[in-house]
Amino acid sequence: MSLRRRLAPPSLVWALALGCVGWPPGEDPRGVKLLEMGARLVAAIEARRGGTGAYPSDLSFVAGRFDLERRRSDFRFEYAPVADGYRLVLDYVPSWPESGRVTCAYRPGTRWDCRSYL
Repeated sequence: MSLRRRLAPPSLVWALALGCVGWPPGEDPRGVKLLEMGARLVAAIEARRGGTGAYPSDLSFVAGRFDLERRRSDFRFEYAPVADGYRLVLDYVPSWPESGRVTCAYRPGTRWDCRSYL
């Protein structure tokens, strides 16, 4: 058998290499969808502040508009008021073939900061 027949075809090698690259944290299809929900949450929090003059103490005011009530194992949002605003954190299981979990944090005036972990 020739050496060429024993080696994998170049197209197969490229397909496998590209399939292993994956997405940056927060940019997988599931993360994009959840961060869109996070953006709607931020808009609701800011609208509430605009109406009352203060950030809410919790997310109970959005209970009817977002599925945040039941604890989920595949994603969760955590909200915490802090001295200069609030912190919103999304923790989720990313889209296949990614493994582990991704945590994305947001504070007013910043962008989402996403990191992956096992």
